[in-house]
Amino acid sequence: FYAGGVCVVEWAQYIEEELPSTFLKIQIDRVGDGESERVIRLVPHGKEYEEFINKLEETDE
Repeated sequence: FYAGGVCVVEWAQYIEEELPSTFLKIQIDRVGDGESERVIRLVPHGKEYEEFINKLEETDE
């Protein structure tokens, strides 16, 4: 987690106590009964990622 790069963790709910205090959670959920449609949510944990999400939202306007 601390090498300065990107780390993707699947099933992170099983190691929550091991996660850094700041991280960006990327949640992918199925929509309805469809096999191919998904909703992607970005959930910031910590100021750095909150600012990142705010910048993304600004560019989306």
